[in-house]
Amino acid sequence: IAGGQAQASQMPLSVRDAVWARMQRLQRSEREVLEALSVNPTGADAWLADALLGRDASRDIDACLARGLLVRDTDDKLQFRHEIARTATLERLSASARKALHQKAFTALADCAETQLATLVHHASGAGDAANVLILARRAPIEDRARAGVLGAPLAAAELGAARVQKSPVSRRRRTGGGGGDHRSRSP
Repeated sequence: IAGGQAQASQMPLSVRDAVWARMQRLQRSEREVLEALSVNPTGADAWLADALLGRDASRDIDACLARGLLVRDTDDKLQFRHEIARTATLERLSASARKALHQKAFTALADCAETQLATLVHHASGAGDAANVLILARRAPIEDRARAGVLGAPLAAAELGAARVQKSPVSRRRRTGGGGGDHRSRSP
């Protein structure tokens, strides 16, 4: 599980620096909206921005839309106008900030019936929540796994981890009732 850590950037430094320079000209509250939304590669509803920030973000969202930094897609979800801007914004966050935003997003979206499984896995993985990634991986029908590119490595890692746990001698003893205590001699 990535634990919210960013991979090494493939983005040219000049592009990243240009995005960051533009962000520095924004109000702090507008930057916070962009940072919060950057953990959502497939877009987000405005209520999720509110949940991630713990406040009504509508005025700042409107400002980001007016500046052309965000757009609404056909489902009325908020998206960055350019993926490269989202990626640069995400890279700007510390690992702990990314992890916290993913955890908040997972918590908020887990209670929403319309949330795609791949989105939940993305946020659980970003939060470093291996237990929920594994739970979600077990729920995923085969056809969802095939078409949900966001699952990719987190799903494979969760399944590999589950397979290793099931094959371990300690796990087999526990499942079969064959002890599991420590049989090494102990000195007083």
